[in-house]
Amino acid sequence: MLAQRLLWLRRLSLLCVAMTIVLMALGAWVKANGAGLACPDWPQCYGEWMPPFPSDENGRLYQGEPVGFTQAQILYEWSHRAVVSLLLIPLAAFAILALLTPDAHRSLRQFPAMAVMLYIAQAGLGAITVVTGNPPWATTAHLVMATVFLTTLVVAACVAYLKPMADPGPAVAEPPKPRI
Repeated sequence: MLAQRLLWLRRLSLLCVAMTIVLMALGAWVKANGAGLACPDWPQCYGEWMPPFPSDENGRLYQGEPVGFTQAQILYEWSHRAVVSLLLIPLAAFAILALLTPDAHRSLRQFPAMAVMLYIAQAGLGAITVVTGNPPWATTAHLVMATVFLTTLVVAACVAYLKPMADPGPAVAEPPKPRI
């Protein structure tokens, strides 16, 4: 049972790290393509969960507010948000499983919980970034927080592989037997 939990903790830690790397790459792609405001509201995109993609009828541009984003730009921003949402599933499972494993090392319980708190803060920063129109301070804070989040997950994965179980405590030597 404990070995199975440990296996799942390791798998989930690696999945979270991999998804975060993909998420950060998508975020960089969004920024590089000027698509940070292609979905001008948050958490939805033009008031819908699935963005209204431009068509040939409107010159491949969405004519809402703000005007002029291509279908590709809207897809980049929406994809970034979709991966953020999907990441919550393995992240929550990792944190819950770590907390429910009583023999886990203290760090293995703390780092996933810290990652969940950082995830929530990062989502808030993402919302602020969109709502305030992508000011440099917000996008910089969003990138810094993403780096801290990734680092926390990497440390959690390292703990899961290198020191997953709690220290048993100091070994107690048996007292010497008296000589007769």
